[in-house]
Parts: sequence; structure tokens; C-alpha cells
Amino acid sequence: MEQNQTLLASVVANLRLVRWVDLPQLAADTSVPESTIKKIRSGESKDPRISTVEALHNYFVSRPELKESDHA
Repeated sequence: MEQNQTLLASVVANLRLVRWVDLPQLAADTSVPESTIKKIRSGESKDPRISTVEALHNYFVSRPELKESDHA
């Protein structure tokens, strides 16, 4: 469970780097509904499905220019 929380924290940090106007494209690229992405980003969704988190995580791994460590 701790690994899932770490993965979620990383995804949330990366989501906060994505501009609001780019969220529809992120949703299309990951097949995660934009509303779900917004809820995860804002913290409204505290326990999203692991498949959702993994889809977002995999997207950020495949796009290293968007990763949080590059913006810190």
C-alpha cells in the first residue's frame, strides 16, 4: 500500500505541473477522464484506482520532459 501512495504522490506532483489547458490532451493520451484527472490533481480523489494512477504514471515516465524532478 505504501508503494501505491508513493506512486500517487508522484503522479499528483507531476499533474500539478501540467497546465489546465493541456488536461484535455492528457486525458486523451491516457484514456483517463479529464474530470478524474482534475479530482486527483486537486486532492478531491484521495484513493483513485491503481489502474488510473498507473496509466498516469506511465504517461509521465514516457514523457521525461514533464517529470517533476525536471521542474524542481
